[in-house]
Amino acid sequence: MRPHLTMQIWVSLLASTTLLGGCSDYIKDDYGESRGHSGKQSVNGTAALVDMFEQAGCKVRRWSRMSPRLQSADVIVWIPDSFSAPSVAHRRFVDEWLQDDAGRTLIYVGRDFDAAIAYWDIINERAKQISDPKSRQFDSKRRIATTKHTDARDKDHGDVYGGWFVVDTSGQREHIKKISGPWATLVTPENTNLEIGHFLETPTVDQLPAGADEKLIPNTKVLLSVNEKSLIQRVWYDHWDNSQIIVVSNGSFLLNLPLVNHEHRKLAAKLIDDVVHRDPPRVQEDVVFLVSSGSGPKVHDTEPTRFSGTGLKAFLSWPLGAILLHLFGWGLIFCVWKFPIFGKPETPQVEPTADFGQHVTALGHQLQRTGNLQYAQEQLAHYHRTYKE
Repeated sequence: MRPHLTMQIWVSLLASTTLLGGCSDYIKDDYGESRGHSGKQSVNGTAALVDMFEQAGCKVRRWSRMSPRLQSADVIVWIPDSFSAPSVAHRRFVDEWLQDDAGRTLIYVGRDFDAAIAYWDIINERAKQISDPKSRQFDSKRRIATTKHTDARDKDHGDVYGGWFVVDTSGQREHIKKISGPWATLVTPENTNLEIGHFLETPTVDQLPAGADEKLIPNTKVLLSVNEKSLIQRVWYDHWDNSQIIVVSNGSFLLNLPLVNHEHRKLAAKLIDDVVHRDPPRVQEDVVFLVSSGSGPKVHDTEPTRFSGTGLKAFLSWPLGAILLHLFGWGLIFCVWKFPIFGKPETPQVEPTADFGQHVTALGHQLQRTGNLQYAQEQLAHYHRTYKE
């Protein structure tokens, strides 16, 4: 599958702004987002991968929970911002989803990769080659990004057993030394920048939960290994009816920055081609990018209402909703009647401040407010005596 021209232009622009001297002291590194500013601008975004799916003829949408809305999906791409393995509830939902229709695919991408580290690695190397005085600054930013990633990984003490795989936390960040597997012939190893650290491997009998049946161990086929550790593998159970999970240990060839590399785009294109052209054939693949972080997406048996968790949910309940709608309508009518000014605006007439008659009128009002007729007459008599004198 050849990337469309727009994809090539997009990648070229990203390459020019990040790798060819247009580097910045700040980069956006939000992880796993597929749309909006973060999806497009973050080195850890997935907008480029979304574009490749769309160029393959797929309909792509974003979702943030496991709910019945996913039943129409043919492919789910799950790139969680979490180092923990999927929970039992997540695995149960996926298992039921894969059984419901033949030929479905879940692409699960492990978290143990940060493109920000790769970005500062490249920038720092380029800066040293041209003796750029900022090389120390770039090296410092690389160390900061590495520390940030390592701390986040160490603090995420979730379960390492994920059913379809087990998270092997013994490995450290390694660059490519050896590539093997059926997909290895697609790329030129020395032109790639693949990485492996914590990797996802097939569980053994000893790694199963206590009392678990050995049938829980899935069928697997390694598609690509890096340094003799699985980077991409196919996982399936016999009861899934030709459905599958593609387990990718990390996003070192799928996120925005890695896809600048032409060899990485070959692997991404192969992955897309593998999941799109499956039996039974479909007119258009419905691909959902499942966005999640922390403990993972919420699992719902029924589709939550649009206004769940907000005050607007009250409008959907009976009879409170009908009462509130009537009150809202009457309140709107009152506001229209009370506050707006209809017609042509008029300029009020300004009364002159130098009119002595206003003083006389004001004085009369003050005397009237006393309510004492005798006092008022005395004051008038006093005024006349004074005026005549």
